[in-house]
Amino acid sequence: MIIYPIKCGTILMESAYATPGHNEGMAARCAVGLFLIEHKDALVLVDTGNHPRVAEDAAAYWGKDVAEYLKPQMEPDDAADKQLARLGYKTSDVDIVVLTHMHLDHAGGMCLFPDAQFYIQAEELAAAMWPDPRFSAGHYEIKDFAQTRDFKIVRLNGDHDLMGDGTIKIIKTGGHSVGHQMVLTKLPEFGPTLLPGDACFMPEQLDFITPPGMPIPEPEKGLAMVRQIRDLVEQEDMYIAYSHPTIKDWIKACSSYMC
Repeated sequence: MIIYPIKCGTILMESAYATPGHNEGMAARCAVGLFLIEHKDALVLVDTGNHPRVAEDAAAYWGKDVAEYLKPQMEPDDAADKQLARLGYKTSDVDIVVLTHMHLDHAGGMCLFPDAQFYIQAEELAAAMWPDPRFSAGHYEIKDFAQTRDFKIVRLNGDHDLMGDGTIKIIKTGGHSVGHQMVLTKLPEFGPTLLPGDACFMPEQLDFITPPGMPIPEPEKGLAMVRQIRDLVEQEDMYIAYSHPTIKDWIKACSSYMC
């Protein structure tokens, strides 16, 4: 079983959002990460990155305010389908898509995988379709889901053993979004690897123990999950494949671990 990290462009993340109370006034260009898992029984994609149209005109697709805030840098070849092609796969080869949550930088490419079976927390589906006004603009982009009503979607209500063999486990976290989930893999070649999604953006969050981006709907759950991730790393010597590390950290992870 192999994990391929895929970078779907970058966004600019301000410290006030990523690590509130620390590194004030700073900002970092961060990867928009998704991960392809070659399991013996299925090809599994965790998250789908930005919608391809973000590469053409982010302001037109996301809206001017969101595009100016996130300042995405994305080329057409950064989209999930083009990245899979580089690895020798078609989108139709993907059997399963796990969405950690449905924010625009994680579910943007959802429409590219009509043949896959999606695993999403039921609460997250409801939050995405009928978002709390506080977490609508800049969080959920309804156009990402416009063509997906007939997709095969498994609605989860908690943790789930995806393959039934303990190698890929979905863990509901809440916090960053009400139906946020992360993925824990047990790779024979590498040991336990955690794909936390936005439960933990980057290593600095574990250093500072800050919740994942404020405001969030469930700050107490978000903070508790950061602490739980820190404890998992310390207890199990677990590797973390972050979705939004700085570009320097992304390159380092790719070159030393999974690529």
